[in-house]
Amino acid sequence: MPPATHSPLPVPPKPRSARQRLPIVAVGCALLLSACAGGGGFDQRPRGNTELERALADLADPAAPVRLSSAPGSRRELNGALLNGLDIPGVEAVLGEPKRKRLDPPAQVWLYERPRCFVDLFLFDEGRGPQVIFVQERTREVKKIPAGRCLGEVWKLHRDKQ
Repeated sequence: MPPATHSPLPVPPKPRSARQRLPIVAVGCALLLSACAGGGGFDQRPRGNTELERALADLADPAAPVRLSSAPGSRRELNGALLNGLDIPGVEAVLGEPKRKRLDPPAQVWLYERPRCFVDLFLFDEGRGPQVIFVQERTREVKKIPAGRCLGEVWKLHRDKQ
């Protein structure tokens, strides 16, 4: 019987270092954030928008219904989407300075904190400066709070400090 021959086992590729993975992760994050932005462009709201201020005041009031009349005959829910399209000066005018900022160009994540919840703002720069593309509210507990309530609390704290 002829002797059995074995082919050499393939050598696994070397794992990539963190430095080599960084561009891949950055491109992936940029693609995910741009997908969230949609194709319609940003709704740039001017600072001092009375509808936005009124909506945030309603969110800050636990007794107020969480709804807003935006046009005669139409109604929409209040939530973090109210801030979509705001630039950095607009966000700072409405909510103040965040507790933390994470910069991952061309994206930024701003964290606002309240005793029972957090608000994360995701900003993305598509050539016109960073603008809000997504707002996420999180609680410290499993218990849920109404959408927009934490955002209202952050706004109220900033307004009361002024």
